Amino acid sequence: MMFEIFNKNAVCHDLKSALILHDENDKETRDKQITDFKEGRIDFLFVYSMLLTGFDAPRLKKLYLGRKVKSHNLLQTLTRVNRPYKDFRIGYVVDFADISKEFDVTNKAYFDELNREYDTATTGENENDVFGSLFMSKDEIDEKVRNFISVLSDFSTDNLELFSQQVIAITDREAILKLKKALENAREVYNIARLIGDTETLKEIDFKLISQLLAEVSNRLQLLNLQNAITDVDSRELLNVAIEGVVFDFAKVGEEMLQMLANDLQETAHRTRDELRNNWYQKDPEWVSLYEEFRNLLAKRDIANTDFDSETAKFMSQELLQIYNRIKELNRKNSVLATKFDGDKKYARIFKSQEESGTISNRIWLYDVLRTAKITIDNRVSENEGMLANEAYFKRDVGQILVNSFETVKQEIDASIITNLTEVTASEYLGEYTTI
Repeated sequence: MMFEIFNKNAVCHDLKSALILHDENDKETRDKQITDFKEGRIDFLFVYSMLLTGFDAPRLKKLYLGRKVKSHNLLQTLTRVNRPYKDFRIGYVVDFADISKEFDVTNKAYFDELNREYDTATTGENENDVFGSLFMSKDEIDEKVRNFISVLSDFSTDNLELFSQQVIAITDREAILKLKKALENAREVYNIARLIGDTETLKEIDFKLISQLLAEVSNRLQLLNLQNAITDVDSRELLNVAIEGVVFDFAKVGEEMLQMLANDLQETAHRTRDELRNNWYQKDPEWVSLYEEFRNLLAKRDIANTDFDSETAKFMSQELLQIYNRIKELNRKNSVLATKFDGDKKYARIFKSQEESGTISNRIWLYDVLRTAKITIDNRVSENEGMLANEAYFKRDVGQILVNSFETVKQEIDASIITNLTEVTASEYLGEYTTI
């Protein structure tokens, strides 16, 4: 009926249409009608229980629904209009059948199924549910792609073993949650892109790699959750019991227990000192701050002093352990950063001179500039090490290479940043040269 009504009114507008039913016409006729529509010779197709699957016509940008479609057939039907076509990035659905409730149910079920199929570990994190909208806009997809690329840029994702080591070293649960969320976003975008046939986005995501990385991160989060469960159960009561026990033990065993605690303090102090020494960027404001805290803490009390008692030892132990954990974490981050420059500590220091956090995702453009410049400078120095003997010449060469690198990565040139980078970069190379 709709087909007949349309044809009566379409004549004056020179619009052509075709009716495709499973029990009318032969296959050859239907195939020709489909081809004519795809190539623009037919303007409208009227179908019933046909062309739900296996029908790919990018020029189809508007779909009129005259009856309810359910479950998987609904998703297949709606995604017929979600293919990019010329300047059209989205499609339209004109709903005469009120499918909104059915869509919500079907869409939720689809993503629940994806979660069950692809989740590699159970963490109990309700906030990380990856249910999302099937009809995510192109801008939203692109934003999620940029986000997870940015987060992953701080890790060595091209080496699974190295990535695993970097993840295992993370003790901050929030950092693991952020990384896990980024990987889940990547997986979600991949599934949506696969469903709607967005080949452009699919090329940007290695699904197998994302699954492997997510497995590593989920395992780490599971372990941190277990550790938290052990330490957080009835934490206030456990703390009260622990304090009572310490006081009782000191009162009972006297100087022997105090000496044991003093020995533990000394061992922690040695480990902290070693971690501070092992840091290879001691101009880092964070390192300077930790060094000052460490020195001031040791200056507070002399372990050999007669004033040293159990309360002093207890609070010194807590403060010292905090400093040790922080310097160890700083060294871990520095190690990850150096790895991103193929283990070259010079460039890790250069990067941190501009970005104190050492987080590549905060300034990806800077990382790209330095990676590009590093290749050229290393080649120049390798071919002519003598150029390092002429400091002025070398600095000019480094400055020009950095300018070229800015242009290569299409980053707006900032004279002050280039001047600063030139000084720091040249200084790192010259410093390395004079110590050889």
